[in-house]
Amino acid sequence: MSVLVCLSDSPTKFSFPVSENLPLFALSLPAITISITTIIIIIINNLRLLLEIANITRIACVLTDPILFPHFILLANSN
Repeated sequence: MSVLVCLSDSPTKFSFPVSENLPLFALSLPAITISITTIIIIIINNLRLLLEIANITRIACVLTDPILFPHFILLANSN
């Protein structure tokens, strides 16, 4: 199998034994990299959403807690 390598402006052809699956894998590397990057971005966005939900839940817990809620109302009305 021959592999085409571009050195400066003139392409040079090298012949050496390579696995048959290597060229397909090498061509799919950019797609794999983009997929991994996309997955990382999705995970980060989901973590951000989970943190927002946790903050909302924490506020909801304070509002529904019978001991903390009256103090919360007093603090809100003190202004």
